[in-house]
Amino acid sequence: LPSSVRDAVLARTADLPPAAQDVLALLACAPEAVPDVALPALNVDLPTLRALDQTGLVERGTRGLRFRHELCRLALAELIPPGGEVALHARVLQALERRGTDPAVLTHHARGAKDPERVTRYASAAGWRATATGAHVQAVEFFELALAQQVELADEEHAKLLEAMARELYFLDRLTEAVAASARARAIRVARGDATGVGSVCHTLSLYEYYNADREHADRHAAEAIRLLEPSDDLVELGHAYATEAYLAIQRNDLRRADEILAHLTGVNEATGDFGLRLRADMLHSIRDVVAGHQDARKRALEVATVG
Repeated sequence: LPSSVRDAVLARTADLPPAAQDVLALLACAPEAVPDVALPALNVDLPTLRALDQTGLVERGTRGLRFRHELCRLALAELIPPGGEVALHARVLQALERRGTDPAVLTHHARGAKDPERVTRYASAAGWRATATGAHVQAVEFFELALAQQVELADEEHAKLLEAMARELYFLDRLTEAVAASARARAIRVARGDATGVGSVCHTLSLYEYYNADREHADRHAAEAIRLLEPSDDLVELGHAYATEAYLAIQRNDLRRADEILAHLTGVNEATGDFGLRLRADMLHSIRDVVAGHQDARKRALEVATVG
């Protein structure tokens, strides 16, 4: 920061009582506003708020108490002694945990508090929320953070995080990383003897391999998915495995094989009534007809895509 800015900010805080200085340090650890409802848990009383208001550095917005300018926060953050931010983040985290705060905010404070278990918990939740909103870059960042902590995860949770991260990496065209994450998830499910879970991973891993220009492994994983899922009771996953195999067959112009698999897919689709599976089946039939040269097939494919 420019020394003139730093000096101007510090001049307004030099005569504040210790309680107000403490609140400024807490606010400096929070890039976003601290909600009003969390202030009592932080022991912020009315006299302290009046003292802070007189400095002109803070304001109450719709989301709570915050600095008027980011430069103010940065200037006061520099005053926190080395290591002091850990306790500050821990206090803010404890106050916000009771308020249903955004998991991304909780992740920030958990990292500052050096609490790997909470980082894993809140980064995972933030990652799932990001996937639901289509924020693929942020989802990957949160999932990577959750998985990077030295925290022992239950096998199912670990595999699901890896699979979710692989899907988001696929959306970002980071295919090599998507393949690697899926392979790790597959290894966990193999070790557990979870045949259905392995089959589910395999039919998505097949597509990642295909788009990553590894047709041999794509075909191998697609075949393995069908082999593992046909004996299972999870017809929706079996249907998606059939869809993946049909897609690969269409891409190599093997329409005989595609028709064979699409017949199986139609039967599974009728048995489940799953919307996503039906949409995928309709699209594959349309693509198959495009490859076969049927008239109006492209129009039908576009109509299906529009419905999706």
